[in-house]
Amino acid sequence: FRRFWAQLIERSTTRTQLLANRTTTTDHWLSAGIGRVGFNLSVSLTKDEAQVECYIRVPGDESKSTMAFEALRSRQAEIEQKFGGPLEWHDLPGRQGCRICTHLPGSWKSPEPEWLAIQDRMIDALIRLDGALRQPIQALTI
Repeated sequence: FRRFWAQLIERSTTRTQLLANRTTTTDHWLSAGIGRVGFNLSVSLTKDEAQVECYIRVPGDESKSTMAFEALRSRQAEIEQKFGGPLEWHDLPGRQGCRICTHLPGSWKSPEPEWLAIQDRMIDALIRLDGALRQPIQALTI
């Protein structure tokens, strides 16, 4: 993971500053802020796929996370149009947060020669998700 994330961070800085101040990790995810506490963008790898998501967990009152998620979901068509495709909307019952995500081909099992293509897809989706969600998140009144 450290090599994959180091390469992804370095390659992303020519297109976005979202990951510029991040360091490598042995975790299967790497997070970035979107400009508001309780909302984080992240890229992750599982054994089956890559994922880019916005995780919503507003500190304090747990109902605020659900309220924020529902407010964003009420703008789903606009957000998905700006993103450039459908997103998955998970309210995650029984958990403290909610998730808006997209799944991409590639995984931590992928051979190293495929890393550049996986990273390109992840960086592109991260930039598009940030562009689609940043303003609606900033406009929330929760």
